[in-house]
Amino acid sequence: MVVAVWVPEGPPSDFQIKLRPVLTGIVCVQALGALCRIIVLDIWGGISDILVAGVGQLASSNLSAPYIFCYGIMCSMSVLVDLLGLVTRVSRLRLGYFDPAETIVFNLASLALLTATVAAFLGAIVSMVIWRDIHRMHESEPLVANQGGFASPPVPANRADYSRPSTGTFSAFQGPGRRLDGGSDLDLPPPPRTATPGTQ
Repeated sequence: MVVAVWVPEGPPSDFQIKLRPVLTGIVCVQALGALCRIIVLDIWGGISDILVAGVGQLASSNLSAPYIFCYGIMCSMSVLVDLLGLVTRVSRLRLGYFDPAETIVFNLASLALLTATVAAFLGAIVSMVIWRDIHRMHESEPLVANQGGFASPPVPANRADYSRPSTGTFSAFQGPGRRLDGGSDLDLPPPPRTATPGTQ
C-alpha cells in the first residue's frame, strides 16, 4: 500500500535559515556519536546513526521539505530504539552507568548511547519545528497538484468565447476512404458542404 504524503516545495523562510546552524550542530553530534559507537563495537547502532546523520546533512544543507521530513522520521525512530537501549543499560548499571573504575571503552559506550539518544531527540524536535513552519507558509495556498508542487487553479474560460462565429473556413476531409483490412476503396458519400460566413 502506498501512502501519498503532501511535501510542499519552495525556498526556505528566514526562520528556517536561522535554525540551520542548530540543525548542523545536531548532525555533527550525531556523526561523532556514531563514530564512538563504532569504536566500542556497537556496529549496528553506529551504522544507523551514520545514515541518520547523512540524511540530516542533506536536510541542513538544502533545507528542502522532503529531506526535513525524512530526517524527522528517522530521528523519531532512532529515539525509540536508542531510548530502549538506554533504559535497559541504566536499569542494569544504575549508579554505575558512568564508573571511573571501569575502562575507557565502558564509559565511552555509555556516553555514545546517551549522546545518540539526546541528539536524535533534538533532531526530531527541530525537524518538527521546521516542518510546522513549512506548513504555516503553505497552508493558505490552494492545493492543486502541478508537477510535484502546487499552483493556483486554472481560470475557467468565458462561455461567450465559444459562441462567437469563426472567421475562417472549414472543409471536411476530401480524400478517398480506405479499409483497415486492406480491401478496396469504400464508396463513401461526398462530404457535406459547409456554408461560408455571410452565405445561406
